[in-house]
Amino acid sequence: MHIDNVAPTCEVPRDFSAWHWYFGEDARTITLSNISEQLDENRCKIYDKGREIKPVYSPENNEITFTLGKGWHNVGIVLTDVAGNAWHVSEQVNIHVGYFWLWFILGGLTLFILVIAILLMISSRARRRRENEY
Repeated sequence: MHIDNVAPTCEVPRDFSAWHWYFGEDARTITLSNISEQLDENRCKIYDKGREIKPVYSPENNEITFTLGKGWHNVGIVLTDVAGNAWHVSEQVNIHVGYFWLWFILGGLTLFILVIAILLMISSRARRRRENEY
C-alpha cells in the first residue's frame, strides 16, 4: 500500500503545445520526463481525439512516452500515481504531423503573388490608357 496526497508532475516538452506543427511525414514520439511519483501504468491515460493511446512507462528513467502518427491530433493526458492521485495535463489541440502547413503556406504565398501580379497588370493598363489619351 502506498499513501500520499501529492499528485504526480512531469516536464512536458516545449514543442508539445496547441497548434504545433511537426514537420515531416514520420510519426513523432513525445516524452514526458522527470515524473515526480511512481505511476500506476494501468490508470495513466493518454487520449488522442477521444481515443486512448497506449503509453510506454519507464520507471527507471521517470519517463512516459507515446507516439503521434501523421495527421491532426487533440491530446489529453492524465497521470495517476500508485496512491491514486491524478494530474491532468491541459489538452493540446490542433497538433499536426505532416506537410499540411507547408502546403497551406505555399498556397497562400502563391495566391498573394497572383493577386499582386493581377493588380500590377491592371494598374499598368490603366496607366497606358491615360498616356494614350493625352
